[in-house]
Formats: sequence, structure tokens, C-alpha cells
Amino acid sequence: MISMLILLVFFSLSILIFIIDNYIILISLILIDLIILFLLQVNFHKIMNVLYKNMLFILFIFLCNLLFLNLDMAFLTALRLFLAINFTYTISVLLPISKISEGFYYLFYPLKLFKINIKNISLIISISLAFIPILINEAKDIKNSLINKGFNFNIKNVITKPHIFLITYFNNIFDRIDELEKALIIKGYE
Repeated sequence: MISMLILLVFFSLSILIFIIDNYIILISLILIDLIILFLLQVNFHKIMNVLYKNMLFILFIFLCNLLFLNLDMAFLTALRLFLAINFTYTISVLLPISKISEGFYYLFYPLKLFKINIKNISLIISISLAFIPILINEAKDIKNSLINKGFNFNIKNVITKPHIFLITYFNNIFDRIDELEKALIIKGYE
């Protein structure tokens, strides 16, 4: 039940950050989020690593908005995106996948009135969330394997020869999905 309340707060804040135009409120939300991460005793190095990995994406969005909008809107959009990524990381630290699935189960509980199987919906969400690290690890493994075989990951090769990476990636992902399907059938989920 607590996981449902945390998810509701997270969804509410995620919607609010894209409505609020006040920089002071947005920066105070960032500070509150960092205080929550500090209280959860999350390693500062991990927080900075997550922010560093996403900073290129935020910078790209900032530059695109700067081309088509003014500086104020570009900065506001980048700040909102930064905050959304921070909130998502906080939720992933605060709640394990099983608790997120439980929270969605309780959020979807009113759908039982319409004879919708909410247990399956929450199972699909938890499988999807658990599969994200698998996708990332597969991409890293394939990239390292191709580098060891002499493939040079530069812009030219990635654009002109994407099939070298993508065919292997999708084959591995479909193999993993097949294994997961068989495991779920064995456990009685159909």
C-alpha cells in the first residue's frame, strides 16, 4: 500500500514539473530530491554517474530547444528533464521492482470492476522493468565483443553498418524473450 502512495506522489510530481514554470520551485524540488537520496544513504558517486550519463541527452535537448525556442524555454525544458531523470532514479532506489509491481497492482485495483485481470498487468510491468537492465547489459556485451573483433565504433561505421550491431542485439534479445516466455509458461502464466 505504501508503494502505491509513493508511485502516486511520483506520478503527481512528474506531471507537475512539466506544468510549473517557476525556477525557484523547480530548483527546490531538485534539492528535496537530493535530500531524499542523501537520507536513503545512496552513494554520491552513483548519483553523479547517473546524472553524467544522462547529461549528454539533456544537453542535446537543450541545444535543440535553443535552436527553435528562446534561451529561457530551453533552460526550463532542460531543468525539467533533469528533474524527471532524478525522480526516476530516486524511485528506482526507493522501491525494488517487486514493490513497484505491487504499487501498480493497487493503483489498477479499480479496474477489477470492469473484469480486467490486474495481476497480469502488474506482472507485465514488473517483467518490463526487470528486462531493462538485461537490454543494457546485452548492448554492452555486444559492443565489447565487436570492439575485441576489431570493429571501430565511430559515427561513420555506426551509420553505414548498423546491421553488424543490431542483428546480433535483436537475436540475443529475442532469445532472452523466448527463455522468459518458456519460464512463465512453466510457472503457469498463460
